[in-house]
Amino acid sequence: MSIIVFDLEWNQSKYLDMRAIRDAQMAVPGDIIQIGAVKLDADYEIIDSFNCIVKPAYYTQMHAQVSELTGITNEDLEWGLPFEEAIRHFSRWCGEYPRLLSWGNDDIHVLEANMRLYRIQEPFCFAWHDAQKLYAHKVNLNSQQVGLQKALEA
Repeated sequence: MSIIVFDLEWNQSKYLDMRAIRDAQMAVPGDIIQIGAVKLDADYEIIDSFNCIVKPAYYTQMHAQVSELTGITNEDLEWGLPFEEAIRHFSRWCGEYPRLLSWGNDDIHVLEANMRLYRIQEPFCFAWHDAQKLYAHKVNLNSQQVGLQKALEA
């Protein structure tokens, strides 16, 4: 079993309204454009990393704010892998029955929604944990959300 800490980036409609989402025939508000992750050993040491740019099929032009935040450009996306191929590589890299951790629950919801959208046939079985909630319970002894920057500083 592997422990995988992952982070996704996704592109979205420049209009951020439901009409644009419907017009794009998209069932989710974000089209994954990058999968980044590290694999940890039993001592929580990084033993490997994964980074993949994904070529979006729905929101093909980078939203200006997403590009500014991520540094990903339209040119970068041209070299990306199709989502189906990217998720297949990610799944193989993770190994059998990985434990995925992300900061907050947005990443896992977008991942699952994109897998449904792209009708991923290949099973990708994983257990998922919200590291933000785990941090709040273990460190603050409550459920109050803490920003990642604040947690890193602590």
